[in-house]
Amino acid sequence: MEKGFQIPAPPYPGPPLDYNAGVFQQPVVQPVVQPVVQPPVVQPVVQPVVQPVVQPVFQPVVQPVVQPVVQPVVQPVVQPVVQTVSQMVVVQNLPKCVPGQMLCPYCHTNVVTKIEYKIGPYTWLVCGLLGVFLCWPCCFIPFCVNDCKDVEHSCPSCSGIIHVHRRM
Repeated sequence: MEKGFQIPAPPYPGPPLDYNAGVFQQPVVQPVVQPVVQPPVVQPVVQPVVQPVVQPVFQPVVQPVVQPVVQPVVQPVVQPVVQTVSQMVVVQNLPKCVPGQMLCPYCHTNVVTKIEYKIGPYTWLVCGLLGVFLCWPCCFIPFCVNDCKDVEHSCPSCSGIIHVHRRM
């Protein structure tokens, strides 16, 4: 180095005076203030208004035609009241093994039924059980006994079958 040029030593040992020397700093931008320009004041010019003379024109008033809304007329349905005073429903006890008094549904007369014994499933069941238990000579007895047969009630007037009492 040259003789007359020396780097002065710092007055104290330590870091350099510029602590941010190696750190990137963003430049500081100063905002520019622009002066506000006010628009010029415009004075209104007042001119007299001259209105022309207007003759009134009469136009016919057209009103819209109103259409009536037709709604269907709903009338309540009146159910006829049926009173059956003369007819009564009578629940009859059905006869079983003996003739009984009943109203015939065919000829509508009050009669005492006529009974007739008919061979039914109960008769055949008793016959089969007697045959299985080796009483084969006695297995035909249920066909002769009325208590093993079904009872058919009929009307003596019109001979219509009113009721059948089944043993099984």
